[in-house]
Amino acid sequence: MVSLAFFSYFLLIYAENLSMKKSLKLIWILALLNLSGCEADDVHSLVKQSIDQNSIWIFAQINVPEGDGIEDYFYFGRVNKSIFDQMVNGTLDSGFIFFRDVRYFNENDQVVKYEDHVDSGNMVFRIEHIVKIDIEKGDPFILRNQVAEPE
Repeated sequence: MVSLAFFSYFLLIYAENLSMKKSLKLIWILALLNLSGCEADDVHSLVKQSIDQNSIWIFAQINVPEGDGIEDYFYFGRVNKSIFDQMVNGTLDSGFIFFRDVRYFNENDQVVKYEDHVDSGNMVFRIEHIVKIDIEKGDPFILRNQVAEPE
């Protein structure tokens, strides 16, 4: 059986942008799972699934002022659904938005993961720099890199 400290580590990794109420709920769930003797892999899957249900995949064009001009960036990522909804409704038009599991098009027009041995794969952008957002059906790394089945 793995200690509660180990479970809390998962919470810190995946709950960076959750509200205090949701974070406390996850801590209680982790504590109960620890007492019931669940394995760490099961708990990790449960926590990740809980957070994944509160996020959506998007493709965004971000225009960042740099020097005398504007630099265009195009990224895929998972964002918090409630924050996205507030942006769409016009109740949130400034501040920061957290992109998790960032992907981008490489020079060969393939979707690749931003994460590597140096970068975590997560990014933060100013909401007011986002010019356009398209909602994706799922992870673009998987969906756009699939080879079509022969007919």
